[in-house]
Amino acid sequence: MGRFFLAASASLLASCSLIVDAERVQCRTKADCTARGGAFADAICVESVCQIDPAWACLSATPTTSTQEPPYKVTLLLRDVVDQSPFKGSAQAKLCRKLDVDCAAPVASATSGDGGTVTFSVEVKGFSGYAKVQADGIVPTLYFFNPSIDRDTTVPVSLPTVQQNQGLLFTLGHPAAPGHGNVVISSEDCTGAPGIGVSYSTPNADAMTVPFYTVQSLPSTAAMATDGAGFGGLVNVPVGAATVVANLASTRVELAKVSLLVQEGAITYSTVGPVAK
Repeated sequence: MGRFFLAASASLLASCSLIVDAERVQCRTKADCTARGGAFADAICVESVCQIDPAWACLSATPTTSTQEPPYKVTLLLRDVVDQSPFKGSAQAKLCRKLDVDCAAPVASATSGDGGTVTFSVEVKGFSGYAKVQADGIVPTLYFFNPSIDRDTTVPVSLPTVQQNQGLLFTLGHPAAPGHGNVVISSEDCTGAPGIGVSYSTPNADAMTVPFYTVQSLPSTAAMATDGAGFGGLVNVPVGAATVVANLASTRVELAKVSLLVQEGAITYSTVGPVAK
C-alpha cells in the first residue's frame, strides 16, 4: 500500500503528522510506543501502529508559522479574578520589551475603560515582551506573551485585589514572602483546548517555592497537575528572571518552557502550549 499519512486515516483512534510504512510493524504493546520517546511516550498500540493522543500529536509535527504581516492588534481583556467580570476601574497598561525589566521605556501605554479592554498596536513581527498592568487596590500584574507576537492576539488577564490575593494565598497555606512573587500559567494542548495533566516547575525555585493547580476552580497544593481548566502556577518564586517548564505529568515529556520576570508582591501570567521537537 506504499506510504501514507496517519493524519489522513479516519479509521485510526488518533492521528499525527508522521509518515509511516503501512507494511512496517511499529509496535506490539504500549511499551513499544513508550520506548520511542518524545510524543510517543503516551501513545497506545493499535493494529501494530503507535497512535498518539490528538491533544499532544503536534509535538511530532512540523511547527507552523503565521503569514500575517504587522501591525498586529493586541487586546487585553482585564477581568475580576473571582467572577471574571470586566474590570470596572481605571487600569494603566504598558507594553514592554522583555529586556526592559522595569518597563522604563514602554513601547505603548493605554488606560482601560469601563469595559475592561486595552488595545495596543505592535509594529514588528515576533515581538517578545509583556504587558504591565497597574491600578489602585490591584496587585501589580505582568502578562508575558508566549509565543512571541506574530499575529492579532487577544488575552484575558485576571486582576486580583490585594484582599483577594491574600485570601487565595491563605487558601494555599503559603502567604507572600519578601523577595518573592507569584506565577500563574495556563496550558493549551494541540487542539487549543486547556491542557489537562500538565505540571509546572522552575529551576529558579528556592525552599519557599511551591507549585499549585486549580481543582474545580480552587487552587490546591495537593494536586499534581492541571485539571480540565488548565491552570496552575508557582507560589513564592524568587524575584528576577525565571524559566517555567511545562511537562506532561504522566510521562515527564517536556511540552514547552517560557522565560519571564518575577517581581516582589506581583503576579506574573503566561500561557504555554506544546512545542514541536
